[in-house]
Amino acid sequence: YFDKSNHALLETFRNLGVRSLRIGGNTADRPTLPFPNTADVDNLMGFARAASTNVIFTFRLRAGGPQNAAALAKHMMDEDSSLIDCFEIGNEPDVYVKTYNDYHSELNRYISAFDNFGVSRTAKFCGPGTTPSKAEWARSFSQDFGHSPRIRFATQHAYPGNSGRS
Repeated sequence: YFDKSNHALLETFRNLGVRSLRIGGNTADRPTLPFPNTADVDNLMGFARAASTNVIFTFRLRAGGPQNAAALAKHMMDEDSSLIDCFEIGNEPDVYVKTYNDYHSELNRYISAFDNFGVSRTAKFCGPGTTPSKAEWARSFSQDFGHSPRIRFATQHAYPGNSGRS
């Protein structure tokens, strides 16, 4: 879908002035879906380059693993670091991670794995991207990580129109 040959979508992005593309959503943490591979992200980055947009890329936290994420992040940073706004670890992690402290520990595991795998220290992270009922996670994230040059921004989901399913 996100491929530089998808001219209709590229034209839509240009017409709307889209400058930031967040990849992940709830499919990022769905273990029934395959983990993206280098060909997948190469297509994505080719699209982003053609669309003149930056990418926020979500790595799987639920049933994922920092080693798989680190390998793919290294590939992405080696190939297209200028297009990557930040990496988000998990989507709405409060749905399956019991506490913010558990999320904090997991995020540190991912950041350490990225560092150990040789991912450039210019790689930025963002998060936590929790459901509207857990806004305090964004505050805690900002307090715990906001001083770090590795953090690009804090995120928090809001659904002013309620769930799309209802």
